[in-house]
Amino acid sequence: MKTPSSSSVHRLTSNPALFALLLIGFVLSGCATKSVDTSFAFTPETETGLVVGSASSDVKDESWYDGLVKFYYIKTDEIGKLGTKNAGFIYALPPTLPLGAPGDSEFSDSDGSVFAIALEPGDYILSRWEIEVGAYAIIYPVDPAPLPFTVEKGKATYVGNLHMFFRTARNIIGLTSINDGRPAISDRSERDLPLLLERYPNLKREEIEIEIIDDRPWGGKGPPASIEAMLRH
Repeated sequence: MKTPSSSSVHRLTSNPALFALLLIGFVLSGCATKSVDTSFAFTPETETGLVVGSASSDVKDESWYDGLVKFYYIKTDEIGKLGTKNAGFIYALPPTLPLGAPGDSEFSDSDGSVFAIALEPGDYILSRWEIEVGAYAIIYPVDPAPLPFTVEKGKATYVGNLHMFFRTARNIIGLTSINDGRPAISDRSERDLPLLLERYPNLKREEIEIEIIDDRPWGGKGPPASIEAMLRH
């Protein structure tokens, strides 16, 4: 998997009111999606489809202020609607507690975990990504290209590994901090599927189709925000 070379990001650091308003907007656009119970099994009565994969980020040095990475999705016919139940986000590594630090990784080469989420059949997009850097910044892309995927009733689809590459810099007090992100999607099914089948023993390998969302870097429009802009705040 190649490290993406460019992305466009925005940071919220110096305007508490704007930060709060956008945070509320992010909450309205979806909530953390939980994986299905480990006893999940397809039956003739199953009305949903299953989206499986993994989400991860670069391994963080102990000196970093931990960043929570989120990948947002929404059903295309519900874009712009409030209160939709077919929208949410997937953590690269879920926090141990609400608003807490990320938990333990399932992978040796990155911080992340596998997921299996049940969704209504239909067309969806990955709409954007987000990195929460401690309590002082949210990094997210400007006009990211939507990446489509489809959910089919009674089927499990492996959509790939959603990975966030971090860029770091020294902050004003001399600590190394995340200041930018470069996401990419790739096929890590050889690693992920054994973990998924171990966690979900009723799910059969032949029930999982591999349809990688988009095997390429995932960025936005325009130049990336500068490191200096964040350090001045």
